[in-house]
Amino acid sequence: MQDPVPGNSDIRIVLFLPLVLIQGLFLTQILATLHIYGSNQQLKSRLATITDAGYLAIPNPNILDSLNTFWPSFWGGLFMTLSIGAGLSLFGLIAAMLWRVLLKRNKWIMALLLLVWLGSVAMMNVNGLNAMVSLYFLMIPPSVFGAALKWMPSDMGKPFPQAWFVPLLSMAALAICGFSQLQRQDLFLDIRDRLLLSNSFGTTINDFYYQYTRYPSAAIESFNQRLLRTCNLDGVGSPSLKKSLERILINHDYLPINDGQQVDLFIEQRADGLLFKHGRSITFNVSPVELTQHPSRVLDAFSAHTDRNRYFRWFGFLSLLIAFPLVLYIFVHALFAVVLCFFMGLRAALIGASIICFVLGVSLLIPLHLYRDRVSDGSLERLLRSGRWQDRTAVLKTIYRTKAEIAAFDAYKGLLGSRFIAERYWLMKAMGVSESPETFGHLVAFLKDPHPNVKAAAYDALGNRKNPQAVKAILDDIKALNAWYPQWYAYKALRELGWNQRTRSDSRP
Repeated sequence: MQDPVPGNSDIRIVLFLPLVLIQGLFLTQILATLHIYGSNQQLKSRLATITDAGYLAIPNPNILDSLNTFWPSFWGGLFMTLSIGAGLSLFGLIAAMLWRVLLKRNKWIMALLLLVWLGSVAMMNVNGLNAMVSLYFLMIPPSVFGAALKWMPSDMGKPFPQAWFVPLLSMAALAICGFSQLQRQDLFLDIRDRLLLSNSFGTTINDFYYQYTRYPSAAIESFNQRLLRTCNLDGVGSPSLKKSLERILINHDYLPINDGQQVDLFIEQRADGLLFKHGRSITFNVSPVELTQHPSRVLDAFSAHTDRNRYFRWFGFLSLLIAFPLVLYIFVHALFAVVLCFFMGLRAALIGASIICFVLGVSLLIPLHLYRDRVSDGSLERLLRSGRWQDRTAVLKTIYRTKAEIAAFDAYKGLLGSRFIAERYWLMKAMGVSESPETFGHLVAFLKDPHPNVKAAAYDALGNRKNPQAVKAILDDIKALNAWYPQWYAYKALRELGWNQRTRSDSRP
């Protein structure tokens, strides 16, 4: 393996960290693309089976063709790269740095690192063999570890500890500032509203996220997290019990499929109860009485028994929360440090880049800190007429959270044509807790909104209102949708409104 950073010694030191991480991220992208492509093929087969059986499939047939294409797998894989890949690559890099630079190749530390690595692989398979997930853990950390040892400059510790202390201090200070915001209500929605939907570049990132995020989610979700599952009851001999179970399972979105199909759940009646099977695995026995009286509890247990991705999702969430910001900091810091190296020495460049990164990070947090939603009851009507969309959005959030009647404020009608996505989104949420027939009509009209976040909020609001008159409008709309994310909310709304897949004539495309 050739050294990827020939030339100037200072530049070699600055670029070492990001270039080693790039190898891990690149490898993750390859694995994740293959992972999601395979998941998409399984999903397509399952959706075709559901559609052929006469049920309403989510995502709808408009999405089916995309499941065979490269880009949904690639861009969906990018989300895994920036979460799982960041976490595993960072683990491999830190392990190499600790072992070689700080701990001077201590063999006992190496044994400990190997134990942690093998333990993580074992944890990913604790609920059954999970070959694809295991590949991430088996391939990425060793690859990054080996690259780090191979490419690490011999004078890597030259600017240590003074110059390396400042980047670590800057990183820690930003982490403290960031984690101080985690206790805020709707933090991630505030990030979306204030930092993303407030500008065209951020809106592009937001739209990209909601266009492709369902593909990786579908690859690792449990049965409980799926909208639709398939089942087979041909193993149930009693006609009356079979009919009763079919009604219960459909009500929990386990759709009975004809014999010979690959299903998520196969139920076989035996003398000692009902045997639950998934593929070739037997999960557990349950009595017919327990299943009929406590179906949610039994199906939750079945989902837990068959969930092989629970710890993988947990690791992905922690990686997104911790590893991704650290990796992003390393890349941005290296970019500024390289530029500064042309004008000053290595130590000064590292310190200067750290200061720049800290200032940039704080500047991103300032909008979240300054524009907190602080409104009083007496100012709601006045703020709804404000010239600032942030003020109007804050009022809509207050109306939604307090379940106030938005129709009591005449000013709300002026927001129906708002050009601000976040404002229209929270208008949908506020009308979702309204009881006015007028706002119901507005919600139905917003099903045609061009933005997926607003459409999804409109579906969610109609579901919250429990007005069955919305069922036909949603069913008509859901069949024409070309985006997966709004379809997910549309189906959830249908279920909230009491609709279910037994209505075969309504569910046929």
